[in-house]
Amino acid sequence: MYFSDPLTIVLSNPGVSRLSEAQIARISPVGIGHANEAEAGVPYYDDTFDEDDECTTTDISDPDGSIARGLGGMYYEEGMHYTAASERRKRVDCFRAAGILYRHAAGRGNAIGWLCLGYVYAYDRCEGRYFRSYYNNFGEVPPKPDTDVLAYECFRHAAEAEIAESCYKLGDMLAEGRGCAADHAKALDMFLRAYMCDGYCGRHILHEIHD
Repeated sequence: MYFSDPLTIVLSNPGVSRLSEAQIARISPVGIGHANEAEAGVPYYDDTFDEDDECTTTDISDPDGSIARGLGGMYYEEGMHYTAASERRKRVDCFRAAGILYRHAAGRGNAIGWLCLGYVYAYDRCEGRYFRSYYNNFGEVPPKPDTDVLAYECFRHAAEAEIAESCYKLGDMLAEGRGCAADHAKALDMFLRAYMCDGYCGRHILHEIHD
């Protein structure tokens, strides 16, 4: 499955080709920084159709992000198998591909997609080599992002969907002050919420707290 270029990984995989055959809808221009105002989906920049900062085309395939999330999981799992120092580039390339797909899923409001993306950032799987959004950066490449802040936000989004693992991970971030100010009261609240969402997961967490 591995290809030398992370973007080629995404576009060349037969499973991903369904995404490249996207349904395209014309939308009212929303402009940079207002993607959440597009009812048909998240706009994307393509200079074939969009010649300025106001996008009028949007991809409406994979509406719930489940296809992208599943494919992202395949690349994440593959990356985890590249453990030798000589395989570092393959490992990072796989995680970069996974990150793109998870970002798509999260953009579709997929809670598990947010959770998976949080893991990519929490462990800095891409080792700083993250793809940037043209909309956020106007074509400029910023320095390495604060992956702890990104992970915190991803877990927070997923926790809003009452996913036990997300609540647990968010509690960890709060307890350690990673990506946020340390807040043990809020951390305990998240651990308790994890318990309420999933008894087995919660019992394991509370056992660790007691110890």
